[in-house]
Amino acid sequence: MTKSISTKNNGQTAEKQNFTNKTNQQIEVYANLLAALEICGQCIRQFDKKVANIRLINAIKKENTLKKLAFSLEYDKYNDCQRIQIGDYQNRTFERTILYGCRDVDEYKIEIRLITPSQRRIDAKETIDLMLTDAKEYLKNQKALCENDLLQYDEEQLAWAELKKQVGIYSAKFSYRLQGEISMKRK
Repeated sequence: MTKSISTKNNGQTAEKQNFTNKTNQQIEVYANLLAALEICGQCIRQFDKKVANIRLINAIKKENTLKKLAFSLEYDKYNDCQRIQIGDYQNRTFERTILYGCRDVDEYKIEIRLITPSQRRIDAKETIDLMLTDAKEYLKNQKALCENDLLQYDEEQLAWAELKKQVGIYSAKFSYRLQGEISMKRK
């Protein structure tokens, strides 16, 4: 289940509301992709030692209950390997409150590298181990960062206001010619 902050405008600024909408939507995308990884893992187990082809993608699509996800099998010429590509295109839309009726649409996808050591036959254990250490951990971390961003929005606003105040004091104290002339690199 995804954790989200209420998207009702409880006296929030339009900017905060837009950020909240966008971030909640991204949390939903990460949650859907995590669920898709579970589906892929189950299907990859069924195709252990079999050739990676469209039948694998069809099996994944059949098991998929999240209808808004797209699955495809891609060949990576550079790395000479096949990848399952999972895309969440429809869930990446959110309503902006600044422009009435305007919706932002984006896409998001993740890839699972299929480990095929012999004759393009899938090594399910290696593929799933790689998927768990790479893709799944990445998505969990990104989802947690989004949730943390929602919680820290007001704190960031205060820090930004303080920083602007300090820049204003600096700008008033020093001439334009002098501002930024001193290197602030650590020694």
